[in-house]
Amino acid sequence: MAGRASQQVRGPFHVRTNGQRRQAPWRDRAEAVWRARRPRRVLKYFSSNATNKVDGKGRVSIPAPFRKVLQGEESPILFLMPEINGAPTIVGYGLSHFENLAASLTRMNPFSEEYDALSDAVSGQAHQLPLDETGRIVLPRELREYADIGDEAFFIGKLNVFQIWNPAAYAARRPGIKEMARANVDKLDWTGGGVARRVGEGDA
Repeated sequence: MAGRASQQVRGPFHVRTNGQRRQAPWRDRAEAVWRARRPRRVLKYFSSNATNKVDGKGRVSIPAPFRKVLQGEESPILFLMPEINGAPTIVGYGLSHFENLAASLTRMNPFSEEYDALSDAVSGQAHQLPLDETGRIVLPRELREYADIGDEAFFIGKLNVFQIWNPAAYAARRPGIKEMARANVDKLDWTGGGVARRVGEGDA
């Protein structure tokens, strides 16, 4: 409207009216403080998939969604180990999941054969890897040979962990994985995590 002062926001605590800088109304300042103090939600789970190039030195980029999960950890270090059940894949996880595994192991009898085997498979075979400034890691030769990874690596999120596969090896297993998923979808607990009822219950 003619004659009305034009107003532009300039940051959370000041506005400009007709070119003059003045303090924003108290409600605007209060909202800005609330937004600044509001806890940020971080990604907790590894999801999605990607195929990335691996160079001659074993360097490969961790997919961006996975990096966001690692950045939400107390320390963004990455742990990699061979899959414990013998599948030809590398398992990756962050610090919090490694601590959960360690806590589970420390509750076992440290002199038992079971502890000896599991601690070797988990902590003894785990590689601790930093990410460089571009989000790359160097896959250890031992792990590349275990998973038969050449010039490409297939990443797939598995919530608390992710896996790194030879793309062809994963593609060969994919039909069986899909069939098993269809056969076991009824085992998902839809009532957890704040969902009030199972899908379909009470629907017209």
